[in-house]
Amino acid sequence: MRYRRITALAAVLAVSSTMALGQVTNLLSNGNLEPTQELGCIGLADVAPDQTAADLAAASEQCLREEDYDNAMATFVVMQVFGVFDAQRVVDVSAHQAVAVLGQNIAFAMSDDDEVAFQAAVERFGGEGAAAHQATCDHLRQIGPPAYHPDYMIQHGQAAFLFPDDPPLVEPFDAGASWDGVLVNFLRCPAA
Repeated sequence: MRYRRITALAAVLAVSSTMALGQVTNLLSNGNLEPTQELGCIGLADVAPDQTAADLAAASEQCLREEDYDNAMATFVVMQVFGVFDAQRVVDVSAHQAVAVLGQNIAFAMSDDDEVAFQAAVERFGGEGAAAHQATCDHLRQIGPPAYHPDYMIQHGQAAFLFPDDPPLVEPFDAGASWDGVLVNFLRCPAA
């Protein structure tokens, strides 16, 4: 009985969402999810703190086009790490989904063959403590936290339209402590 109610509710929501689509206006602000640099397909050793998560998403997509799945995976992982860090310093909670959208865009760009090859790259990357995982932790500790203004994320949120004059970043913000926290708690790197 409960299952039928949930299914019926989902159907109603799906229909009402479809009906409402004609009334939706999709607003985009300049800088929303936009890369700031054309990196091409890069590997972990080329990742730098001035490259935004949007830059790294574009690099990951380029690696997919070149069928360089290990570097697609490496830039995808760092894109997520940078995005988690950015979400901690961007005030607008509605903007925090920016990295999830970047990830979805990469997934939508994959062919069936790309998905299989990318999954194999995920397996080669390994889990916590694997060589590629440790290399990623080591490189990200060495380069330090992102050193860019996270416009790609700020412009993705509702505050870009509703409160454009409000400060977009958390003040004060301890970048070093936040970076260590992201590496340990999100990427699962060993504590420094």
